[in-house]
Amino acid sequence: MHGEAECQVNKCRARGIDADAARQVLVYSFGAEVTQHLKHKQLIQRVQKVVASTLAKAPLLPADNK
Repeated sequence: MHGEAECQVNKCRARGIDADAARQVLVYSFGAEVTQHLKHKQLIQRVQKVVASTLAKAPLLPADNK
């Protein structure tokens, strides 16, 4: 992660949220920004479900692996 994203992770960590959880939330939020432009509610729900499932299974890279 770089720049603003890492700043957001640090803000979460200052509030007691671990870095991995913070990164996962940021990735999900980015995906939500993309899906909000889709027109069909069912497609939005399907994409969100797939993203959430993928994030739950895939470990995120640690901050020092840029």
